[in-house]
Amino acid sequence: MNIEKFIESGILEGYVLNIISIEDRATVEEIAKKNNLVKKEISLIEKSLESFSSEHKITPPNHLKTKIIDQIKEEKIFSSPPILTENSKIEDYQLWIDKIEPPENYENMYMKVIGDYKTAKMVIAWIKDGETNHSHSEYTEIFLIVEGSCSATINGKTKSYNVGNYVRFPINSNHSYKVTSKKPMKVIACLAFKAA
Repeated sequence: MNIEKFIESGILEGYVLNIISIEDRATVEEIAKKNNLVKKEISLIEKSLESFSSEHKITPPNHLKTKIIDQIKEEKIFSSPPILTENSKIEDYQLWIDKIEPPENYENMYMKVIGDYKTAKMVIAWIKDGETNHSHSEYTEIFLIVEGSCSATINGKTKSYNVGNYVRFPINSNHSYKVTSKKPMKVIACLAFKAA
């Protein structure tokens, strides 16, 4: 076997990068055991690749590690908010209320999902104006008002709601609501899907 041609073939680089077949790896290892020149060349390739990767490494921004750790903690903390019911209290969702903020600029509404269940979807939402008359055929919409106030009309009947109030828009009901507070209304909301 011509060792020079073997070294120049590129198989040793493939060996170091672990991109050659198992059979070729076995061949390289067998030859390297018997030939110091091949063994030395493998070592030089490893050092060269290590040096290249050190010279061209990309250092992530300092805040990235903290951001990733915070996101992992947030996902663990926020893994299972309670599903909203008539007996729910604002305090039941304090962890989500304290941790989640809307972006500085959003249109009429910003929502963030905080729980996704087979029978319901939980969101925290900020609403500036409200929603015009509409209905939902797939779910009942429920609010617990955390900040602000609104006037809601459900099937033609209008009522005012404030902080701590529970607002329920039944499935297939015609409803609308208008935010009456100067600042956006903040709600914990549940979309309770109808049984299949």
